[in-house]
Amino acid sequence: MRFASLTQLSPEAACNRLVTVDTERKLKLVEWLALIALIDERRDYRAAGYSSMSAFCMGRLHLTLDRSLRLIQVARVARRYPMAFEFLADGRLGLTTLSELAPALRVGNASELLEAAAHKTKEGIRRLLVDRAWAACGVVAAPSSLEARSEEPVAEHSEGREGSLSDLIAPASPDTSSAGYAPAHTGMTRRGRITPSAGGEYDVRLSITEDERAVLRRAEDLLGHAVPSGDLAEIYARAMKAYVAQLEKERFGAKRSASVATAVTKSRTPTREMRGFVEDRDGGQCTFIGPDGHRCEETRGLECDHIVPWCKGGPTTPSNLRLLCPVHNQFEAERELGKEYMQGRRESAERERALDPQATKAAHADEQRPEAGAVATGERHDDVCDALRALGYNETQAQRGARESKPGASLEDDVKAALAVLSRKCRHRGELMAKRKE
Repeated sequence: MRFASLTQLSPEAACNRLVTVDTERKLKLVEWLALIALIDERRDYRAAGYSSMSAFCMGRLHLTLDRSLRLIQVARVARRYPMAFEFLADGRLGLTTLSELAPALRVGNASELLEAAAHKTKEGIRRLLVDRAWAACGVVAAPSSLEARSEEPVAEHSEGREGSLSDLIAPASPDTSSAGYAPAHTGMTRRGRITPSAGGEYDVRLSITEDERAVLRRAEDLLGHAVPSGDLAEIYARAMKAYVAQLEKERFGAKRSASVATAVTKSRTPTREMRGFVEDRDGGQCTFIGPDGHRCEETRGLECDHIVPWCKGGPTTPSNLRLLCPVHNQFEAERELGKEYMQGRRESAERERALDPQATKAAHADEQRPEAGAVATGERHDDVCDALRALGYNETQAQRGARESKPGASLEDDVKAALAVLSRKCRHRGELMAKRKE
C-alpha cells in the first residue's frame, strides 16, 4: 500500500488501521521469534553454512551483532517459558523489556514475574528487579547509590558479551544469586576491545597487569634502536607478527615442500606439514558451503576433517582433508555417520573421562605445555616423533611424547621417556579396573 492511498483515510479509519497493523506486527514478531528459537534449538543454521545462530542472523537476516544477540536471548527465554509469547503478542512486553527481564526469569518465578513486569518501561523493570533482589536479601530500601545506578543504561552487547542485571547490583549487593533474580550467567570479563576508527584503522584498548606492563617495558627497551619513538602500535604490530610466525611454525612445522601435496600417512591424524598445507589451500576458513552457496565464515578453532571418513577407509592425504569449524565438523559427522552413532561416541568419551579423570587432567596438562622446540629442538625432536609414529602413535601423541626429550640424553632414553608418558593413561586405567575387580 502506498502512502498516498493512506491519506484518503478518515481520522477514525486511520487510527483503527494503525491498531490493526500493530496487532499484526506483534503476531508477526512472535512468529519471527518462534522461528529463531526453532532454528536455534535444532541448529538448522549449520546446514545453511553458518557456525552459530548469531552468525546466521547477521549473514542471512543482515542484523547487527547487538540486535542478533538480543533477539536470540529473547527467543530462548520465550522457548523456555512459552507464556512470554503471549505477553509479546498482546503488547504487555516488548523485545527490549523482555530482554531486560530475561536474566531474572526462573522456573519458579517466571509466571509471577512476567505479570509484575507487564506494561512497564525498561527503567521500571530494572527498578522492579533491583527492589526484589534487595527485598530477598532483607533490605527494605535500596541504597541511594543503587537508585542512581538503576537509571543508568545497561551496558550494550560488546564483542559477544551481554549486559545484565549483575551490572546494576554487583557493586552494592553482596550476594543476590540466592534470591533467584541474578542472571543465569554473566559471561567472562574481557580486558581488551577493538573498535573501528577513521581511515580504515582500528582503536585497541587494553587493561594489563603490572607483570604484563613490565614485559611491555622490556620490549620497548629491546626495540629501542628499531622503534626509537616507543610507539606502542608499532611494537604491538611487530610482536604479533613474530608471535603468529611462531604459532604457525609450532602448529604446521617448518617450510613445506611441494611433496606435501601428495603425502600419505598411516595415522588418522595428519602431520603438521599436512595441516599447514590444508590451512594454506583452504585459506584458513571453514570450507562448508550451504545450499545457497554461502561458505561458512568461521576462522577460529578449525579442524582437519576427512572428506571420506577415516572409519570408512578414507586416507589421510591432503586431497582427502578439508578445514571445518567444530560446529560443521560435528554436523558432517552426524550427516555421514548418523546422530545416534555420534551420540554414542560422545557418551563413550564421557564415560572414559569419568573413569580416568587423573589421566585426562595429565593429558590436558601435557597439551598445554609449550610445543617441542622450547624443550627439545631440531633433529632429536624429529627423530623421536618418527620413532613414535613408527610404533603406531598418531601425530598429536608423537608431538606430546617428543616434548619429554631431555638435552644430552640418548635417542633410546628419549623414546622410553615418551612411552612412559603416553602409556600413563592406560596404566592408570588398568589399575582402576584391577581395584574394581578386587
